[in-house]
Amino acid sequence: MFQYFPGNYMWSLSVMRCLASGGFQTLSRTLKEEVRFSSKEILTLDWASYPILRFSECPSEVTTSLISRPDKAPVGAGEPTALTIAHAVGNAIFHATGVRIRKTPFTAQQFKASQSS
Repeated sequence: MFQYFPGNYMWSLSVMRCLASGGFQTLSRTLKEEVRFSSKEILTLDWASYPILRFSECPSEVTTSLISRPDKAPVGAGEPTALTIAHAVGNAIFHATGVRIRKTPFTAQQFKASQSS
C-alpha cells in the first residue's frame, strides 16, 4: 500500500499511478539496484547485468490512497516516495530480525555483513 498527502490535486488517477510507479522504482533501488565496480573498471555495463526489480517480483495488485489536502499547494507525486520507502523497509527488517542494514541495496550479503558488525 502506498499512501500520500499530495496537497491540492486535480487528476487522482494520474497521481495514484505516479505514486505506485515511484514506489516500485524506490523498492527496486532499495532491494536490488547497484552499479558494480572492480578496482579497475565498471562491471555493470548494460541492463542485463544491472539488477532491477522485475514485473514478476511485484505484487499483481497495489492499493494507493490519497488524502486530499485542498488547502495545501500541490507537490510531486512520484518523487516523494523515494524519501520514505528505504527507511520503512530498513525499519521492517530491523524490527523483524534485530539487524540494522545501513547501506542499500538491502541484499542477503548486506544483511550478513550487518549481522557481524
